Amino acid sequence: MVCYRLGAGGSSEAAVLALQEQLHEKDMRLTDVQLEALSSAHQLQQMQDTINRMKVINEPHRRHSLYCLTSCSFFSTIVCTQMWLLWRHETPK
Repeated sequence: MVCYRLGAGGSSEAAVLALQEQLHEKDMRLTDVQLEALSSAHQLQQMQDTINRMKVINEPHRRHSLYCLTSCSFFSTIVCTQMWLLWRHETPK
């Protein structure tokens, strides 16, 4: 930050003009940052919407996969249990 001493004559007008120019530049930078933040927020919202749509689209597939996984696991458990019981029955005591 530049400090100006206000004196008599034209130097005070020059100081005011310089400060106005600084204010204008900082205001422009602030506007740019605000626009960038707004744009980033919009992109984030679009990505969240896309993710939510993908979740809705993939829900039936996920349910089917979960059903298959549970069914296969259930039947595998039955087969393993039956094999273990057969093995136990055939093993001499």
